[in-house]
Amino acid sequence: PQIFYWPCVALFLWASGVPWKSLLSVIPVDEGDLTSLIARCADHLRQVANLSETHPGLSSVAARAIELILREPVLIE
Repeated sequence: PQIFYWPCVALFLWASGVPWKSLLSVIPVDEGDLTSLIARCADHLRQVANLSETHPGLSSVAARAIELILREPVLIE
């Protein structure tokens, strides 16, 4: 299947610390869809993070990525 470029860019920018309003001005997608994309990505990363016994390096990188993308306004604690 074709991989769309904009979701990759959106996640990269968000993980890099780009503010939410700036991200929305660059990525042509609804705010709810972008939030859903980030939440789904975090769910996938959690599965990788759970592989600490067999893949400790990959697991720690996935855990760090989760921290970078689950921040306000995507995740409100």
